[in-house]
Amino acid sequence: MANRFTKYAPETEKAVRTPQTVKDPSEAVQKMIKVWEKQKRWGYYGPLYRRMSELTAKFRYSAADVGDFCFAMLDLPVQIREHDYPPERYSDEFSTKGGLILSALVNNGIELAYTIPKTHPEFLLDRLGYMNNGKELTVLGNVERELGFKMSAGRIVVEGDAGYHVGREMCGGEIVIKGNAKGIDGQDEEGRRYSKGGRITVEGDVDTIGISRENSVITVAGHVKRIGWEVMGGEIHLNGTYDEISLNGRSKVKIYHKGKLIFGK
Repeated sequence: MANRFTKYAPETEKAVRTPQTVKDPSEAVQKMIKVWEKQKRWGYYGPLYRRMSELTAKFRYSAADVGDFCFAMLDLPVQIREHDYPPERYSDEFSTKGGLILSALVNNGIELAYTIPKTHPEFLLDRLGYMNNGKELTVLGNVERELGFKMSAGRIVVEGDAGYHVGREMCGGEIVIKGNAKGIDGQDEEGRRYSKGGRITVEGDVDTIGISRENSVITVAGHVKRIGWEVMGGEIHLNGTYDEISLNGRSKVKIYHKGKLIFGK
């Protein structure tokens, strides 16, 4: 049987059984599974999210149901998609659909706080917290790309690590990452859009801070390898060490190192 978590091999997979899956899913979890199964086309995130959001808004469920669905997802068949992107941008149905359906469930849910359990060492989701509209979301494991994509309010706490594009097109709310982050750059894959506000805190290390604008506040406790050219505004607080700061001459960002202003005024 193929391993669903080996993301870079283009193959169709069968359901993977694990002792942690839900034995007797509730009626609400069964409806969530049906929403997943109805999405045969999963390539582009916008229409996919809208379809799943419309369907999940039609029934009631609890935060506990959402947590159970995370385990139930491990039993669902997925397909690896092959495309021309570099390996670090490969995406499978599990990561893409998983992150978006959980985001839809959180946004449409009647409760204010939700927890995404750590179900598998490689249970990694793209775009978790997509369009967060004011909910409190706690992730007990690691996440993949674009955490908090388009979020406008609320709070996301990740107990582990995060991938690239944290806070992409974020305009409000707060993201806290207890581990490390690959990139806080806020941009899309062509670099055309950027974060417009909100707070991002990383308690570990960050490879790149690539883009920020006015009303953005970024705080990093650990080491930062690089602050990039497109950082144009907001505040960056470096409480650890850093290697390189390469700023545009037009940048209005304020950068503080251990409380001392080292760039901007």
